[in-house]
Amino acid sequence: MAAKRLTTFLFAARAIYGIQNAIIEATGSAVELDTEFTRLEQIFAGSQERIGSVEKNVQSLSSEILTLASNYGVAATEIAKSADIFAQAGIQGRNLQKILEISTKASVGPTFGSNIEISEAVIASMNQFRIQADDMEDVIGGISQVSAQFAVESDGITKAIRRAGGAFAAAKADGQSYMGALADFVGAFTVLKEQTREADETLATSLRNVLNRLQRSNVRKYLQENFNIELLDENNQFIGFARSIELVSAKIKELGIKSGDPRFAELVQKLAGSLQSSRLTSLLAGAGDITKAVAEFQRGGESL
Repeated sequence: MAAKRLTTFLFAARAIYGIQNAIIEATGSAVELDTEFTRLEQIFAGSQERIGSVEKNVQSLSSEILTLASNYGVAATEIAKSADIFAQAGIQGRNLQKILEISTKASVGPTFGSNIEISEAVIASMNQFRIQADDMEDVIGGISQVSAQFAVESDGITKAIRRAGGAFAAAKADGQSYMGALADFVGAFTVLKEQTREADETLATSLRNVLNRLQRSNVRKYLQENFNIELLDENNQFIGFARSIELVSAKIKELGIKSGDPRFAELVQKLAGSLQSSRLTSLLAGAGDITKAVAEFQRGGESL
């Protein structure tokens, strides 16, 4: 069966590429491609949420991969590897084909290092922020746009989403979409990364710790009594991380409170604790840029 499929792949690839035959130039490449499709076949066969027959799925996907490789000049084996990753994450059918096209398109841009990085960004966003396949072009485009405009890497944003995204999705403002919550998280992480240049996972953990503190009743009470800052809306729901940081930053500027002020030290201690105080200081200093980073993220769909 594998030999028959290998011959089919060779003829299909040559039909698409004609004389140039840009991707499958030798039997070795075809064998590698066949190996990736064998993995896909095994994944589809073992899936409890399989859509249609295994053979039909693999045939349809193989044709799509070869077409994408031809259209974008990306190695078919690399696209197939991404397909393996997506399929293992439970993405199948139309969603799989759509996301493959988005990831392949993004891979020819300058901001992502590889198809694997893009695959990880897709899965992290879907898992942590419940982003649907139809919205993934905006997500990948948003990450690309932010990394192109700010001193932050696409892979770093992906690592941050994977590390702390779930907490930010759960703490989104009342009525805010998950896409909006993702944009706010990317904006806050981007500003903090630019300010500190520390490790991505370390900064994501810091943001998550500050988020947790902002939701504590004693911290909300402290901000309300000492700075007249209210972190709950009219429905008694948390207003969200980005908005909270913006309010705190604006208030200390209004009051003329600077880093050497004892009131500033107390504020940072309450909101971040000793271990995260320097990072919160950096975040408050760059709070005005969070909105700019969010705006760039929201323009992302246009960048692909």
